[in-house]
Amino acid sequence: MNDISQFMESLSSDFFAVLRADGLLRSTTSKLGAPQQLRLLAYAKHAVYGLDKESSLENQGYKIRYVISRSRANISYLQLIIFLKMLDLLSRFEQLRRKLFKTINLMFLLLFGEDKTSNYLI
Repeated sequence: MNDISQFMESLSSDFFAVLRADGLLRSTTSKLGAPQQLRLLAYAKHAVYGLDKESSLENQGYKIRYVISRSRANISYLQLIIFLKMLDLLSRFEQLRRKLFKTINLMFLLLFGEDKTSNYLI
């Protein structure tokens, strides 16, 4: 228990603010019935835009560099969305494949009466 107390004392107050904001956002999205992916996508979006080091250039009069920097952040976010959608699609294909093989195994079982399907399907 002493190790946990020392660990918690070593954390910065900013970290606790982030944890508090995370809890509030999680509570709000669950009460609204939004999926967890939406909350995580919001985190990813703001992380990508937070990595944009030149976002403060707009206030300093560097409009062109700001637009280029913001465009890079938008492209990075778009790449992230495409990547996540592709992973979701692959996951759905895998689920479909498993259901299909399960159905085929059941059909073989019903047709042949005993489980000889392990020799045919993986």
